Parts: sequence; C-alpha cells; structure tokens
Amino acid sequence: MIRVDDDTKRAILDRRAERLATRQVGQSVPRGTEMVVAGIGGDRFAIPVAAVISVVSLSDVLALPGAEPWNAGIVLYEDVPVCLVDVLPLLGRDPSPNRSLMIVVQTIRGWLAIAASELVGLRRFEDAELTTIEGKGSAAFVQHVSEDLVRSIDPDGLAADQRICAWAGQD
Repeated sequence: MIRVDDDTKRAILDRRAERLATRQVGQSVPRGTEMVVAGIGGDRFAIPVAAVISVVSLSDVLALPGAEPWNAGIVLYEDVPVCLVDVLPLLGRDPSPNRSLMIVVQTIRGWLAIAASELVGLRRFEDAELTTIEGKGSAAFVQHVSEDLVRSIDPDGLAADQRICAWAGQD
C-alpha cells in the first residue's frame, strides 16, 4: 500500500468532496474517466479512480451470520468498520468464490469496501468503447459496459441501494 502524509490525504479528500458535491445519485459516470479495473468472480468491473480510497489485501473479515449474500461482512479500514459488499449477488449471481482484495471507495454516504479477487490495473474508458445500460433494481449501480465486457460500477449508485444504506445505518 502506498502511504501518503496527512496534508496530501486532506488535499485529495477535499478534491474528491468537491467532485462528489456536484454529482447527483444516479448521474452517469463520466466517460473518458480513469478507472480501477478489478476481477470479481471471473468478470471485470471498473470503478472511477476519483472514488477509490485504497486497494488492500482482504483480511480479518467479520462474517455476519444470516446476512444476505451481497453482505460479505465487516472489515476495519483505518479503524473504522466498513461494510464489505460482494456485487455479484446484487446482479443475481452466486457470491464471488475468491475474495482476496477490498477496494475501499468514498460514496455519498461514506465508505464502502467492494470485494475483489484481483486487481487488473488502471484504464481510461473512452466514449466509443462504452455502451450505457439501464440497470434496474439492485443492478442500477452498473451503468456502462465496454466492448470487452468490463462493467463500470457507480459507487454512489451502489451506496444508494436501500438495503445497503439500511444495513449500515446510513440513512
């Protein structure tokens, strides 16, 4: 993990806050945006770099007995309990079998951690390679798909899912 000093962290968070303050829930992720691409259950998903706080190895997950399949448990990030979300059950699929990483994202409602199996890298997606898709229900957080089937995740759209908000006590 890359460590940065407190002043740099504050400057980064201030810039992110400014961008988030001007964004509406459900507003499309801007195209031509740099994205973190991760493998989740054999599929590829992209998350805007501007929303990513950290990508770290997954350890010490507190599993919650009886939790819904998307709720992979609770993790501590900087001594703060954060909900670990497996996006595959939210898309009607089985939970991801290999969760070795967590991508901590800043959303309009606070931090969420997205479970992943691998970090593929950074990629800029341009208009010509993305198709807008209309996600319904719990798939509304997936907004675009690329020609090579990478789906973009809108972290604010994910946080807006009422089940996630209600569970985390954030609404």
